[in-house]
Amino acid sequence: MHDIRTGRIIAASSPACIRLESGTFKGEMHVAGCRRKKKLKQAAHHLKPVIRVGQKGMTDSLVAETDACLERHELIKVHVAAGERDERSAMAEALVARVGAELVHSIGKVFILFRRKKD
Repeated sequence: MHDIRTGRIIAASSPACIRLESGTFKGEMHVAGCRRKKKLKQAAHHLKPVIRVGQKGMTDSLVAETDACLERHELIKVHVAAGERDERSAMAEALVARVGAELVHSIGKVFILFRRKKD
């Protein structure tokens, strides 16, 4: 892995290293705000959406499945198939509020959610 600040290669076992193994977010992040979101977006780049919101919109079962996926993976992508931009944004905010996650990024019909695992 590369250290973004220096461009040097760092060991994967370094505590500052952030990596994704089997869909689970590993390591400690000691960065704040913008840099933290940047790291999360980088980690989510290769992920496929695990939740797809269809014609029925946000149902209780969709919220339960999103909650379960966040518990397993911590960092997930959600794809919203229907609706205009404002509808999709409102749906993303509502889902974030219901599952207690953080909206990392939203682009087009896909948005990224993050929630730390409960110990």
